[in-house]
Amino acid sequence: MIPSAATFAVPTPSPGDLAAHRGAMLRFARRRIRDENLAEDAVQDALLAALSNLGSFQGQSALRTG
Repeated sequence: MIPSAATFAVPTPSPGDLAAHRGAMLRFARRRIRDENLAEDAVQDALLAALSNLGSFQGQSALRTG
């Protein structure tokens, strides 16, 4: 019998888990946006949104893909 997804507990990422990806996010944003201040703002907005919604993370994807 194959266990269902409900069988496994999905650990909720911690703020530290999210912060660990900040550098990669900032590098990506700098390449796309090409403005240091706007790139920083975009990353901060993304991290704030992720922190605000940690409770809804279902573990169906990785924190970082790619």
